Amino acid sequence: MAIKISACYITKNEERTLARSLNSLKGQIDELIVVDSGSTDNTVTIAKKYGAQVYHHEWTDDFAAARNVALEKATGDWIIFLDADEYFAEESAAVIRKAIAGARGDAIKVTIINIQEDTGKEIARSLVLRMWKNKPARRYVGRIHEHVREGEKNLDNIECIADIFLYHTGYSEEKMKQKSERNLKLLM
Repeated sequence: MAIKISACYITKNEERTLARSLNSLKGQIDELIVVDSGSTDNTVTIAKKYGAQVYHHEWTDDFAAARNVALEKATGDWIIFLDADEYFAEESAAVIRKAIAGARGDAIKVTIINIQEDTGKEIARSLVLRMWKNKPARRYVGRIHEHVREGEKNLDNIECIADIFLYHTGYSEEKMKQKSERNLKLLM
């Protein structure tokens, strides 16, 4: 039996980056879930153009809450959860289904490459959890810097596939200032 893969996103005014991210998943997913928290641009139109099931969730200053709405809607055997400013390298996207089908664990970390948007230069890379088996107890925790847990436990049995590359372009001087101000407000 084929593995059903659900891609999940939370969005707000992501018209500039969403299509690139969705294109990077072409042919690799079976279901697309987008939870939008009040976009005033063409984000929702773009998501629907790609066949997304779009749900609306009022922003409550809680990233985990918004992400969990998407997880509750997803029906796939596996989840891929991306931000709208993240996209898979073409050669990496082509092997997502194969990587999931052959996974030795029940969650997968991939290499994320953070790109400075103003210059196009790499500023950092690390392994991040972006794919896992869909289980009801697996949910995000944390208003910011949210992460996936299974009930009260951290996920274990995680496989690292370092040669699957995910690019993240959410770094520019202006964006970093905005994110810092937002995060400080949430932490207060």
